[in-house]
Formats: sequence, structure tokens, C-alpha cells
Amino acid sequence: MDNDMVQIWYYDIENGGVYTGTDVVPANHVLQVGETFIRPEDGLYWPIYFVADKQRWIGTPKEQWLKEHPQPKPEPDPQQVALAGLLKDVAT
Repeated sequence: MDNDMVQIWYYDIENGGVYTGTDVVPANHVLQVGETFIRPEDGLYWPIYFVADKQRWIGTPKEQWLKEHPQPKPEPDPQQVALAGLLKDVAT
């Protein structure tokens, strides 16, 4: 009996092939519609889509994703500012 397991990735065929999840199945699993053994490449940004006729995953370009999801500039909280001031006073 074969106990080998493989990973599959799910995509929504009704929603343009958007990635919906992953699972581990027996190696002899027969793929159903909306499933693939093809792993998405590293570095793809959400949303990620599977293009079935090309048998590949595509994602949003990094620049576009960053434009749509701007990262706030970290600012120290008041406690950190006060601690830094005390450390500066101790150092002098």
C-alpha cells in the first residue's frame, strides 16, 4: 500500500482561477476541476491566479501591490521616546 502524500493547490474556476487554498492528498489522487499539483512560485503577490491553459500561477506585480497596500512608517511610541531620553541622560 502506498502511503506517499503530495500537496495540491486549489483555485476557483468561477472567480478567474484565484487561489483558494492547499491540501495534502495521497500521491495517487486524481485531480478534480479547480485543483493542480503545480506549486505557486515564491514572490507572487496577492491576488494569485492559476491560468489553466498555460498551467502556471500569476500574481500581482510587487510595485502595484505596494502602491495598493502602502506600509506605514514606524514611529516610536511615547514610552520608547522616554526610555531613549533616559538612556541618553545616563550616557552623558
